[in-house]
Amino acid sequence: MTQSQGATQTNAQFDSGALQPLCADLAKRILDFCDGDEDALSELKLADAKQLFLLPESLQKNQFKTQIISAWQRDKLILPSATHNTQSALAAIGRVATELKLSALEHQILELIVITALSAPLQSMLAGQDGEPLAQLAGLSGINKQILLELFEQQPILVQLDWLKQPQSSSYHSFEYCIQLDESEAWSIVNYPGNQLLKLLVPTMQTVTDPAHLPLTAFDEDTATLCFRYLQGAQQQGQPGANILLFGPPGTGKTSFSCTLANALKRPLFSIDSISVDLDSTELCNGNKRLRDMSNFYRLQGRHTNGLLLIDECEDLFPESLGNRDSVKAKLHPLLESNPLPAIWITNEILDIPDSCLRRFGLVLELKPGNCEFKLRRFRKISRGLRLSQKFLLELAKEQTVTVGHLSKYVQSAKLAMLSGRAAESFIGNQLSTILQLSKQKPKPTYQPAVSFNPAVLNYNGPALEKMLPQVQKIGQANLLLEGPPGTGKTALAHYIAQQLSRPIVAKTASDLLDKYVGGTETKLAQAFAAARQSRAILLLDEIDSLLSDRHGHQHSWETTQVNELLVQIERFDGILIASTNFAEHLDPAVRRRFDAVLQFDYLTKQAIRTLFTNQFGPQAYGKHQRALDSLSFLTTGDFAVIRRRIERLEPDLSAEQALIELTVINKNKGHKAPVGFVA
Repeated sequence: MTQSQGATQTNAQFDSGALQPLCADLAKRILDFCDGDEDALSELKLADAKQLFLLPESLQKNQFKTQIISAWQRDKLILPSATHNTQSALAAIGRVATELKLSALEHQILELIVITALSAPLQSMLAGQDGEPLAQLAGLSGINKQILLELFEQQPILVQLDWLKQPQSSSYHSFEYCIQLDESEAWSIVNYPGNQLLKLLVPTMQTVTDPAHLPLTAFDEDTATLCFRYLQGAQQQGQPGANILLFGPPGTGKTSFSCTLANALKRPLFSIDSISVDLDSTELCNGNKRLRDMSNFYRLQGRHTNGLLLIDECEDLFPESLGNRDSVKAKLHPLLESNPLPAIWITNEILDIPDSCLRRFGLVLELKPGNCEFKLRRFRKISRGLRLSQKFLLELAKEQTVTVGHLSKYVQSAKLAMLSGRAAESFIGNQLSTILQLSKQKPKPTYQPAVSFNPAVLNYNGPALEKMLPQVQKIGQANLLLEGPPGTGKTALAHYIAQQLSRPIVAKTASDLLDKYVGGTETKLAQAFAAARQSRAILLLDEIDSLLSDRHGHQHSWETTQVNELLVQIERFDGILIASTNFAEHLDPAVRRRFDAVLQFDYLTKQAIRTLFTNQFGPQAYGKHQRALDSLSFLTTGDFAVIRRRIERLEPDLSAEQALIELTVINKNKGHKAPVGFVA
């Protein structure tokens, strides 16, 4: 259940008693400023109309628009009467307005956007309106348009809080589009008891404590000293924009280290947590809401507390994750440059963070798992009170895969279960064994060609390898596009090039890179290019047609964004890129000019078939079946790999005759007609 659903269920009774008169009054105002245009009711459901305007239950669907407009024209429209709860809701909104120090105009606008955020029928009516949003707001509120223009020129508090998007005079969106307040936030406002502004505006804020209470000496001395002095100096000098970025593998103690720094500085540590939203736009919702909560936290607490702010899993706040880069940068960069409280940002993977943000951090430090002695000191501190033996802790410290995070979790569980001594050791050991076994990542199988690679058998049009490779080795940069039927040796050639150049290879298929969330594919692409650049590896992008499809056939904007992003990445890449495709005809027309050379692969020549068949079965067998083999025009090196695997795994004594039958079937199944002839 989402947050807004939970709020709706909790306040369902309050909704019918308090909000119906307010919603109906706003609906009447919509009819007033649109002068009774039936478009205002175009999206309104019959049940919603009956509730808003107290229509009779017997009214039919095709009658309600006419009846509402007719009643409105006669000024006989019946609206629900206000109740005691109506006044309670308005009073709660008033408390929020008072504590935010809103002007009378802003108070009036706040009432309007809160009521609209809680009413789907009102949102539908507004969404169906033509005209600029500022004029609609003037009609709804009764405030002169010029006065509204002057108000919004001053960046009112409602806009600063991101509850309302600045209405533009030239915009074709309705005013409903400008309301950024969501349903759960609106419910919090109409139920606001007073004197809890921080909780209202920063619902994700928590105070962070570390039950282990580790000393600074439990961490790397140089890192701990540097961070302590940096934060202490920022505190003493009142220096804004003090930010530390900590990165490293999960479980290396980044959060624990942050708590220890705060304790050493005698300052409280606050965090802005992630928000779980199970929608297609998860990343967008999550990151943007956290950015807004951070801004609100600084606005309310920046001058009134000496604390530190912790932003864990900070990667979802950066432009690569949030899609609209310019908009995000406009919010994020000022936070990094002028935040009044020092902040510690935590991520597992620094590749997720763009350079424009990295250079705005005062310190960027990696926390590594640490050596055995270092881990042992921390393990002793964490496990205090459980009476774990020195031998047991030493064994854990020697195990590279066991981190402080692992042990801390199970020590806490052992204490809850009131275990100690050998019982605690047995419990912790079993839990660690189970979780580490379950979380072991099976290494991806390295590329192993079934047939020993021989570049001489390849059939392609393009630069000769003996001329191309020395030049690529010298310059260290090239973009190659390999296209042709499956199995013709494209992937094998890419690995051969990596071997000849003595470089590692980062191989990615479309399934590795395509992501179901908007912006996810672009992020994975950026990470792949960054990983190849960092390790000086050749980047192999297989099935590139799935990533660079023709933009003219796109039906969704994200498809075009994905193609644009990859084309930009290719242009900027200063290493060696090899892309391959079986379907060159599906590629966007702009793709080929991004590559230095296009190698067009085709089926094996008769000479290549002779070489491969002879290598497997000998010259005598080839001579016996030459005529039949010459009739097979659509074989690839991949087809001979099938024969090789069959011999190695299933039939070691597979004869040349049986192999010929297999190759003939493979050739026929490709949908091509072989030349007429006799099989020897």
